[in-house]
Amino acid sequence: MMGRSWVGGRGQRGGRGGGGGGTGGRGGQQGVGGHQGGRGGQGSFHGGRGDFRGDSRGGGHGGGHGGSHGGGGHGGGHGGGGHGGGGFQGPREREDAVHGANTQIPQPDPQVAELEDDFVRDQSAELAQLTGQISKLSVTSQTSTDFFPYRPAFGAAGQRVTLWANYFRLDVKLQTLFKYAIEVSHKPAEEEGKDAKPTKAGKGPKGAEKAKEAKGRKLQRIIRLALSKLPADSTFATEYKAQVISLKNLVLPSDSVIQVEYTEPGRDRREAWKVRFSGPTPIHVDRLMEYLADMRDPAGDANFPKFPDEVDALGIVLGHTARADQNASGFMRNDSALSILRGYFQSVRPATGRLLLNTNVTHGVFRNPLPLAVLFKNLKLDKMKDQGQRPDVIRELRKVHKLLKRARVECQFLSPQGEKAEVRERVLWGLESSRDGPAENRPQFSAGDFGGPKTVSFYLNEPSPGQQRVSGLEYNQYCTVDKYYQTRYKYTPNSSLPLVNIGSSAKPVHIPAELCVIVPGQPMKVKLSAHEADSMINFACRSPPSNAKSITTSARALLSFDNNILLSSFGISVAKQLVTVMARELTPPLVVYNKPHQAITPQAGSWLMKKVKVAKAGTPINRWTFIYDRGSKNGPSLIRQTVDKFVTFMRDNMGINMNPKPNPANDVAAYNIVKKLADVDFGIHTVCVVEEKVLASNGQLGYFANVGLKVNLKFGGVNHLLRDESGLIKSGKTMVVGYDVTHPTNLPAGAGANEALPSMVGIVSSVDKNLEQWPAIAWNNPGGDIVIFRDGVSEGQFRTVLEQELPHIRQACELMYRSSQPRISLIVSVKRHQTRFYPTDPNHMHEKSKSPKEGTVVDRGVTNVRYWDFFLQSHASLKGTARPAHYTVVLDEIFRAEYRAEAANALEKFTHDMCYLFGRATKANELFDDMSDTASNSSAGNRRQTVMNRKVHERLENSMYYI
Repeated sequence: MMGRSWVGGRGQRGGRGGGGGGTGGRGGQQGVGGHQGGRGGQGSFHGGRGDFRGDSRGGGHGGGHGGSHGGGGHGGGHGGGGHGGGGFQGPREREDAVHGANTQIPQPDPQVAELEDDFVRDQSAELAQLTGQISKLSVTSQTSTDFFPYRPAFGAAGQRVTLWANYFRLDVKLQTLFKYAIEVSHKPAEEEGKDAKPTKAGKGPKGAEKAKEAKGRKLQRIIRLALSKLPADSTFATEYKAQVISLKNLVLPSDSVIQVEYTEPGRDRREAWKVRFSGPTPIHVDRLMEYLADMRDPAGDANFPKFPDEVDALGIVLGHTARADQNASGFMRNDSALSILRGYFQSVRPATGRLLLNTNVTHGVFRNPLPLAVLFKNLKLDKMKDQGQRPDVIRELRKVHKLLKRARVECQFLSPQGEKAEVRERVLWGLESSRDGPAENRPQFSAGDFGGPKTVSFYLNEPSPGQQRVSGLEYNQYCTVDKYYQTRYKYTPNSSLPLVNIGSSAKPVHIPAELCVIVPGQPMKVKLSAHEADSMINFACRSPPSNAKSITTSARALLSFDNNILLSSFGISVAKQLVTVMARELTPPLVVYNKPHQAITPQAGSWLMKKVKVAKAGTPINRWTFIYDRGSKNGPSLIRQTVDKFVTFMRDNMGINMNPKPNPANDVAAYNIVKKLADVDFGIHTVCVVEEKVLASNGQLGYFANVGLKVNLKFGGVNHLLRDESGLIKSGKTMVVGYDVTHPTNLPAGAGANEALPSMVGIVSSVDKNLEQWPAIAWNNPGGDIVIFRDGVSEGQFRTVLEQELPHIRQACELMYRSSQPRISLIVSVKRHQTRFYPTDPNHMHEKSKSPKEGTVVDRGVTNVRYWDFFLQSHASLKGTARPAHYTVVLDEIFRAEYRAEAANALEKFTHDMCYLFGRATKANELFDDMSDTASNSSAGNRRQTVMNRKVHERLENSMYYI
């Protein structure tokens, strides 16, 4: 079970603050465009506890008339404890060099180590028989000996060190759980019949309604209402989506359906919903615990991952309390449209001899819960009447329009009778735009695409029967929003702010921005600007001691690991301390350039390219040119001088020529256009460079060198080699392949969304023993052995790789290899996981980031001894906590047969060495097959049209055009 708990840290004690939203009056007609106001509901801003979770709601009474002690609780509140402050990052508290510096560091669990050693020793006798079977494999063979090979041994190379891992041990004392699947469906009005209760407005059902679907918060609220109808002594947990886990059979109605009435916040109309419970299905947790005791599954090894239902059920139980606490949210406030929230991830993981809870710090981007008037003021968009037509203001308004689209806001609906305003929740369409409105009598904008109350007019129709005319308003003609509000509500809108639309594009409902407040807790999936991305990285990058402290303190409190009545009822307890594991620090390979006798020893995972030239220059570039943007602030003469300097450096200092094309900034759109024209239409190698970097006085030569490395690779060159590399690399008979798959479901919707689009594979392979050239297509040199690294799949998809993708690979080999078939080893590499390791010894960590040293490998303690997997942190993390790559061998016909008992050491060295062959950089790469990830991104692009039409020009397809 995986999930994120977006909960904040401890904030300042909440003082006396403003009240809640209050109870509204009857609510007249507000929101120009025909929005009918109903009776007021309860006020918003109900209080939590002002001295906890950094919750902006504070303590007090809340409720319809506002809490007498609302507000407050606004301090740090983002999970780190004591960070608070404005901007993306506040002052940090003092931290130790390593986590647990002042305590006795526990050694890795000896019982787990004994079980690991015993299991591997028992399997060693089968290794000879297993390797004998490997030689008899056929293309269609799918026996259990092919898939998920046993771990041949634990690695032994490198210096041993002890590390913390971000895992807590779980103690589980229960036998069987019961799982119910839940399905939520809307009950149409015709089914409600006479039993339907009237709404607050006194209206009954209006007949057949279009089918509705509950999602997100609405789904959670409906499920919450249904579960509240269960007997009070029911013990259960849920993720508020599709499952309920209980200790005993639930007491349900005879048809297993619980009917609830749901009212949207701020609305009067009641909706009838049905929550159907299917089951129960028994979940045998005791069988999972028995398996972990000796790591032998009576059902065999065909199933992977092991006991997924049991693991998922336990994850739901452990995450229930945090999800059930509706007040568990704390935002790090800033003055922009977006906020960053620090939260926690947790996942139950079966490991050798024990059950573990993986807990990690994570971050998300959320809409900033601010009044729109404050937001617009902060963004300097509060001068619409004076600056609304300036091009720079229009650009900002368009950006804000996209950010606010579909945002939930609390709106004040004014009363014509002067009663207190109603507060209701609505969804923003965005800013009021000249593109909104019906074809007939479309709203009029006197200035630009966006407008304020005085510049936007709507067509005011005659009142409907039963509604009164408003004295002072002229009907059947256009009326400004400003005049309408002043006449009907005796309210003067702020003409400096843009109007917002709480209706739709076809039926806009205009409302002054100052009457709206963004509701907290709304995550955003949005591409951040370069400045925002940098700010988030700076906020999210925390050292291992800081993250470890947050996990062992804030996370425990906010995820309710301690004194949790529900966990006690289920017989689950979480250990107080993180586990430790035995790790090893591998020796980095030596790097060689054009003079083999001058080997360079990498330091901290990187090295300097001083007084050396590339190992092999690519094809000579006799004709080249450059393109620059005429809008550049630098004149053509300066750019030309820099280009000449650039080319001279590449030729004289590095032994290569280059084809530079300065780009004025990090302009993704311009980059995509250049690359599409060059890679697809014309077949020309290009390199886009950032103008400010290529012209900078500081670091210019280093930038030249980095770009030059890319150019040499594009033209078939070799930048550097390794000395004393892995035997498989040295033999020159091994082809290494990396591939990733982009599926249509991961692409944005748009034209052709309903068409059957193919999955796009980004694949690269080596062509010789140098392992520096990785073209997308290579026909001339098939390898005797093929080592494949597959990226981008989860554990639940490993078998899909073996059963659906591997047969195609074997069929391709049959076509290319006319005689004997190659041996294949298939390794899945994953970097999007939540496992982190923290040093216990200051002498074994990176000096700046305090992460483990580069080359750190972990293959026991938090792994499964039955399977062959390991974590490798090949790179040096300069900032934040390093993330190791996780490698799992799902098929092996090479390493065990070639190296026998040394197979684990051989694979770890091979993978580690490969990370130093990332030719476009002078440092170890985080993950070996990032090369295939680059090719996948280059091939797939970011548009559906790209997927359907893009084909790389034939002149480039046998090169590293994508680098």
